[in-house]
Amino acid sequence: MRQKFVILTVPHAACPTGILGYLPHHLCDFIAEKAARGLDERIEVPHTLIVGDMERLDCDLNRPHCRDTPFRHRIRTFIQKFKSSHQVWVLDIHSFPHAMTDYGTAEVAFLEDGETASRYTSDLADWLRTNEIFARVHVGAADGGADIETEARSLGVRSTLIEFNEDLSPARLEYILDIMKTWIDTDWPDFLFS
Repeated sequence: MRQKFVILTVPHAACPTGILGYLPHHLCDFIAEKAARGLDERIEVPHTLIVGDMERLDCDLNRPHCRDTPFRHRIRTFIQKFKSSHQVWVLDIHSFPHAMTDYGTAEVAFLEDGETASRYTSDLADWLRTNEIFARVHVGAADGGADIETEARSLGVRSTLIEFNEDLSPARLEYILDIMKTWIDTDWPDFLFS
């Protein structure tokens, strides 16, 4: 079996100066970068972290019209470099304000831009649930807003969009990241990526 390679992406990390809340729109993902850096520090499989540096109002890095940015070029470069020699998985990391979504009280939500959830996304969601983490999978609801996931799949690699609830306590986020690390490093089922 080929070695794993994970590409952690955070397209909405850059917050406009002075933004302290969610009004009038969710202009950045307030805990996505923290979650991504937590995974970056934890996981042991080969990986890279790519953090967006453009504000969402200037160019939403997870939309097709922003594919020609340095952030998106870096993602494609890593995919092309590793896809022939590794099992590549793009984990596109976001966060959501509990009050502004239909994810309810989910701690973690997965957004699948298709008709059914991919087996690897479903497996990870099941793994989180097994470890008493409230995870939901939303299928077909991305409405073009999951372009990193869409483009990665068009390039022949696996991709998942994950959202962390911004109301998570720091301790709960740490716990979730520890559980995800175990799945990524050891329990990632090879049959899902063959």
